[in-house]
Amino acid sequence: MVSATMELMEAQATLDAAKAQAAAEQREQLVSQLRSTRTRIRTLTTELTKLRGFVKTHDGKTALLRTKVSELQRLVNISYNQKPSIADVLPDDDEAVEWGRNHRRLTAQHDAAVKELQRHGTVDPDRVRAVQMNHDLLQLRRSEENLLAKLQGRALGKAREGGLSAV
Repeated sequence: MVSATMELMEAQATLDAAKAQAAAEQREQLVSQLRSTRTRIRTLTTELTKLRGFVKTHDGKTALLRTKVSELQRLVNISYNQKPSIADVLPDDDEAVEWGRNHRRLTAQHDAAVKELQRHGTVDPDRVRAVQMNHDLLQLRRSEENLLAKLQGRALGKAREGGLSAV
């Protein structure tokens, strides 16, 4: 009877040691995942900061180009309203010729500014990448919260489920 009790105690000790080993290995794996997730968060945060600078630059240039187009459109309208009344009847009159030359110059500048704005693009690829990176960053932060909760023995709430390293 004593030997059966000893065997049971040894088996229990072996089982406890195996459980402890499995728990230690799981913790080590979770810590490794957490370390990797934090590295990815730092990398994405750095890249996102750079992209935000590019987006801000793009927005600034877009605003300047739009202002330039608006100002040139205003000048074209003013020029048109200042068209000499004689221009339709005597197009070769010096005043009509001078007005026509200036008006064509303003119109050409306006058209060039519109084309430049179109080339600049209304959809900024850096903005699209920044939105995607921001989404990825949120997922990584959720993963980080999940990993920390698991390591600290806290339950995961429904709002915290998901992410790249959901546990």
